[in-house]
Amino acid sequence: MFIYDLKLTKGDTFDGVTFTVTDSDTGAAIDLTDYSARMEIRSGSKTGTVAATFTTDSGLTIADAEGGQISIDPFSVTYDAGYYQYDIQFTDGDGDVYTWIGGQVRVVQDVTQPAT
Repeated sequence: MFIYDLKLTKGDTFDGVTFTVTDSDTGAAIDLTDYSARMEIRSGSKTGTVAATFTTDSGLTIADAEGGQISIDPFSVTYDAGYYQYDIQFTDGDGDVYTWIGGQVRVVQDVTQPAT
């Protein structure tokens, strides 16, 4: 699994990030045609409370299927400061599931509050 840690600030907009999923043996991009993807961010541990869920219908975009590229789309960080875990599971057309990306999410508290 490719480990990529995210550092976010509560109240800010995460700009998004794009990954290229590759075969660990050959380094070639994995063709994501006919794949769907799902991502969860969970508080504290991999079995903690779900803070956010993203799917290829909402929040994840397969940007270049043949090139193995998937993006976490920009989003507003609305959950509390702390440490979280995430992974992205890919499901192929046959229903087989693969987890190729994951890591830790650190959400820091924002200091400046919106003007009233």
